[in-house]
Amino acid sequence: MEKLTGHRIILLMLIMAAIVAIVLGISMRQLFVTAVEQQRLRLVETVKSQSELMQSIARFDLQYNSNYQPGGPREATLGQILAAFQHLPRISKTFELVLARKDGDKITFLATRTSRGLMPDFTIPVASRFAEAMQRALAGGSGSLIGLDYQGRRVLAAYEYVPALQLGIVAKIDLSEIQQPFFESIGESVIVAFVFIILGAWLFYYVGFPLVRKLIESKTSYRELSEALQQANLKLEEKVLERTMDLELGQKRMQETLTWNEALMDAAADCIVTVNEHGVIESFNQSGEAMFGYRSADVVGQRINMLMPPAVAADHDGYMRHYMERGVSRLLGHSREMSAMRKNGDIFPVELNVREVRVGQSRRYIGIIRDITVLKQSKQALVDAEAHSRLLLESVVEGIYGLDCDGRTTFVNSAAARMLGYEPAELIGLSMHEMVHHSYADGSAYQWQACPMYTLITDGRTHHVRDEVLWRKDGSCFPVQYSGTPMYKDGQVVGAVITFRDISSEKAAKDALDKEYRFSQRLVKTIPSILISTDAERRVTLWNQAAESVFAIPAEHAIGRHVMACGVKCDWRAIAKAVARCRKKGNARLDNFKFSRMDGSEGFLGLSFSPIIENGHISGYMLLGSDITDRIMLQNRLQLSQKMEAIGELAAGIAHEINTPLQYVGDNVRFLRDSFADMVGVCKQYGQLKHECALQGCAQEVIAALEQCEEEADITFLMDEIPAALDQSLDGIEKAANIVRAMKEFSHPGQKDTALSDINRMLENTLTVARNEWKYVAEVHTDFDENLPLLMCLPELNQVFLNLIVNAAHAIAAKIGPQHAEKGDITVRTSCDERVVRIEISDTGTGVPEHLKHKIFEPFFTTKEVGKGTGQGLAIVHNIVVDKHKGAVDLTSVEGRGTTFIVSLPINEEMPIG
Repeated sequence: MEKLTGHRIILLMLIMAAIVAIVLGISMRQLFVTAVEQQRLRLVETVKSQSELMQSIARFDLQYNSNYQPGGPREATLGQILAAFQHLPRISKTFELVLARKDGDKITFLATRTSRGLMPDFTIPVASRFAEAMQRALAGGSGSLIGLDYQGRRVLAAYEYVPALQLGIVAKIDLSEIQQPFFESIGESVIVAFVFIILGAWLFYYVGFPLVRKLIESKTSYRELSEALQQANLKLEEKVLERTMDLELGQKRMQETLTWNEALMDAAADCIVTVNEHGVIESFNQSGEAMFGYRSADVVGQRINMLMPPAVAADHDGYMRHYMERGVSRLLGHSREMSAMRKNGDIFPVELNVREVRVGQSRRYIGIIRDITVLKQSKQALVDAEAHSRLLLESVVEGIYGLDCDGRTTFVNSAAARMLGYEPAELIGLSMHEMVHHSYADGSAYQWQACPMYTLITDGRTHHVRDEVLWRKDGSCFPVQYSGTPMYKDGQVVGAVITFRDISSEKAAKDALDKEYRFSQRLVKTIPSILISTDAERRVTLWNQAAESVFAIPAEHAIGRHVMACGVKCDWRAIAKAVARCRKKGNARLDNFKFSRMDGSEGFLGLSFSPIIENGHISGYMLLGSDITDRIMLQNRLQLSQKMEAIGELAAGIAHEINTPLQYVGDNVRFLRDSFADMVGVCKQYGQLKHECALQGCAQEVIAALEQCEEEADITFLMDEIPAALDQSLDGIEKAANIVRAMKEFSHPGQKDTALSDINRMLENTLTVARNEWKYVAEVHTDFDENLPLLMCLPELNQVFLNLIVNAAHAIAAKIGPQHAEKGDITVRTSCDERVVRIEISDTGTGVPEHLKHKIFEPFFTTKEVGKGTGQGLAIVHNIVVDKHKGAVDLTSVEGRGTTFIVSLPINEEMPIG
């Protein structure tokens, strides 16, 4: 019995302990979770509000306070924030607000606000297992966590990244501070529960005593137990009350933080206004009151439109609805100039920066408004002052330019630029000594250390110099008289102003003959036309730079030699005839005179011959010429373009005229085909009727006459052949229509600008138009990429494809001979990648010799027989592809086996895919 009673006591104690533990655990857990969530929300709200405020201040310091203090706007903003940290209110015993940045492989903690004050800077490695929240913040993250802080303590932390300052901000509180009151309550509750269990076991143990004693003991135990439970409840209520007070204190601290934020807003020099998602103003700082003339109470609760001019305010609600519906705004995150309106109706310019802050499901907008009236007035005044100074500089006839301490040009007036042959912008920032004062008049180097323009910067004295020269852009020099004056700022030389004037006329008066000689020499050297003179024996006495450039023969190689022995490859018989005409008539001219350069390329010259007469006798000849190759090319291309345009318009007109009767003929033939099918059915019914009549023996004479008509008309033959003939006619009409359609698309009459084009379609049309060129000598094979994008092309691209296909047909014809015993192959292939569309046109013709490949695209070069090629086809191809379409054209060729031309056209990424 006693053993059974002991078991029951133990069982009762275990049941009571389990019940107490479950109830206590559930209640304490719910209270702890609630406390942690409340603290987390407070910390998240704190870091978000601090981050947004720091970003807004940093952004404006970056734009307008670049000289605020050494280190720039970022350091200035950081300094303000660190100063504000010293006055940050204490929210709880272990609360800390931390700022840090990432320096290489370390995290530098710049400010740590604790209950003991502001801690000094310190660093930890980036790879450390501590400071988890700061590591996530510096990685650009935002949120909250429970983890280890920089001291290895387990904390509840909220973190945010501040992009404008490249900082991380973390607000944290030790988990131990949150857990401590709960642990204390649990301990006390466990003690009370233990007492309760012991008493219950004791009561159960003595249940066999006399009833009275049991009742007395039960009453006493019940009273003691009730008192104990009441005490436990009181203590638990005290702990809950203490925790509630802590939460209220935290809210009070949060309110103090908000108050500090408001004070910081009021201390800002710019207007800071917050607006909810309905456009209603929620806060308005003191700078805004001063800027707009409203009191904060007048605008809070009103719509933001009241601060805008009517024209802007009318559209604002539409912008807000568009943003709320689509989430797209051109204003958020960007500075923008616009107009604002004060209370008195004055409209003034401001710069506005708006940021969006999300709090839960709601949105708030922080606007920072800066009055830029004074800034705009200052800018205009500066522009006016610069314009006045520039007017003064441009009004003087002397050349004036400025130098910095390194001798680089800071400004140049028009007179100086005109005398030096430069545009002012070509001299700014460059060394003036190297540009125009690098040499003496004799061409010897002028060291900058000896230049008075530089020495005046070092000795700080004004210099006046005469009889030196400055050099023009074209390489000529002219004598000048100049003065150099140093410029001072704060007692230090910061540059110099040089004033000079051209004294050529004075020097000419002093030494006219020498100047005339030098001038004539410079004229001969700098004249852009070819200038060659010979003596009476045709020996070269003058060979200017233009002649050197055009013929690639230096003057020292030509002067003194007979003109025909200088190395110029041309038709000297035509030259001799022109000289003979010059001797008889006094002058002669050769137009479009063909010659060969040293590199083998051909060109054209326009030459005029004049005799040099001394004492009534011809002592030599003067040849004046110019390279007109480019002009001839341009004329040929223009003529060809006009010809192609005329042909295109004619082809388009003919195609239009042919297309109409083709439609008539096609429609009529289709009508005949369909009608004949109906007639065939009728004829078959007549045949059936004739057969029935013959069987019944009626209308024998009519049947005999009908059979004779069928035999004479050969009706069976007609029944079989007429449908085939009609189908063949329709096939021929369709082919003719395709040719007409291709001619219309190929010609592009009247189109001169770029347009979206289908390269595959252009190639098909070109092959159709050029069919007569290749159908007798080659088989054409096509391999088109169906995924080619549409390209912006000129209609001239058709000319490129036509020239290459015709050249391929001619090359094959030259290889197989006039008998055309065996046809060659022309393969047209298209492909593309991310950057270019490639068109490959290959043939099995004669190929291009290796030594001629580098000349294949030169104007007037041809490998065809005389009279069969102008030498312009591939030059036009190169011009259209490379110059007009910014593409490339290449070739691969094996002599005797064939050639492949590869045309590469760049893809415009904005073009749609065909």
